[in-house]
Amino acid sequence: MDKRLAWMVVGFGLLVIAGGVIGYTKGSAASLITAGPMGLVVTGFGVLALRGAPWARRAACVACAAVAGLMLSRLIQTGKLIPGAPVAALGVSLAVVLFRNGRKAA
Repeated sequence: MDKRLAWMVVGFGLLVIAGGVIGYTKGSAASLITAGPMGLVVTGFGVLALRGAPWARRAACVACAAVAGLMLSRLIQTGKLIPGAPVAALGVSLAVVLFRNGRKAA
């Protein structure tokens, strides 16, 4: 995987963790409990991709799509655009780029 793409995955994972911390400071322990592990998983796959793990791109694609799905679910449940819509859009976009990047390599 391209190193720039791997760094984007790491950045997205850190963004998810930061969102969980922000949600926690606003009184939502569920935000931290959910976003913390999800963000760590996404960040971990990005780091593994940086280290050259050949399977990390696929795993990062699935993890980004999972985060996007979770945020879309939250958007539908609450009706609040922030943070659901932007994070879901970023997750879907990154998952699509990761998927297409793998198809080019094959």
